[in-house]
Amino acid sequence: MQCINEGNIERRILFYWSKSFSGELKAGQDYAELPRQISILIVDFEIFEWKNTTKFHGIFHVRDNEEGLLFSDALEIHVLELPTLRKQPLKLNALECWLLYLDNMEGETMEQIATQEPMIKKAMTIEEAFMKSANDRYLYELREKGRNDYFNAISTAEKRGKAEGKAEGKAEIVRNLFANGVSPDLIAKSAGLSVEQVRSMMN
Repeated sequence: MQCINEGNIERRILFYWSKSFSGELKAGQDYAELPRQISILIVDFEIFEWKNTTKFHGIFHVRDNEEGLLFSDALEIHVLELPTLRKQPLKLNALECWLLYLDNMEGETMEQIATQEPMIKKAMTIEEAFMKSANDRYLYELREKGRNDYFNAISTAEKRGKAEGKAEGKAEIVRNLFANGVSPDLIAKSAGLSVEQVRSMMN
């Protein structure tokens, strides 16, 4: 479904159709195995200037200009324009019902559609369940994030404390050795430290 006219929509739909069509053929397969590809483009703007101003559903194939002979049934593109549908009295056939559902129709008309089309009612039920589960999942993820952040903070604090405690313990050993007459150079070699690190611990 395309809500904004970003230009070149006709070429874009052909581009996506061709990628989908060619992508169906696997290595070693015969061209006869390529399935028919039907593209459906629902737009919230008008693309074509139909002779019939109430027309909102166009079906396109590749045909000969003179005799109208169909080149192949592999290509079929449906274009449905929502603005044109909104302008006319509704018949509420199956196609219109689905388009109105996708167009986020609300109120009594949507209730009528749900009653008239069982599959749309089912889709609405699934959508409501998804929205509810999506909200529950979001709250669950927030709770889990809070728990993870808490335990991570505790773990980081403990590691920092151990590191600081280890460093303080080493500094105390350095000071004791120096107080007992061991030179900074010898302490550095024994502890695997630089002389500068040893001198900083002695302060």
